Amino acid sequence: MKHCVLPHDYITFLMGGEEELVTDAGDASGTGIFDTEKRAFDRRLADCIDGGERYFNSLPRVAVEANEVVGLLSQEWKKDVGIDVNNTTEIIISAGSGDNMW
Repeated sequence: MKHCVLPHDYITFLMGGEEELVTDAGDASGTGIFDTEKRAFDRRLADCIDGGERYFNSLPRVAVEANEVVGLLSQEWKKDVGIDVNNTTEIIISAGSGDNMW
């Protein structure tokens, strides 16, 4: 397994020009191995799962704040959504957060 992400995380990855796979803390907590106090995946918990190391290494980085900038909209996506590619305004992408965080 190379990567383990949710569909919206993969779309974020594509929109940002395939720079980095990122998820939010709410979705990370759904894995069962996210330590909410440390705000990070817990390797010890992953080791309890068959294939834990491989699973742990496939997880994306966690953006611990919902408003953290995780990328900039790529030129390709600007064109696809009808934004003038000559417009130099940078459009930020954040990981956001699910409704289970509030």
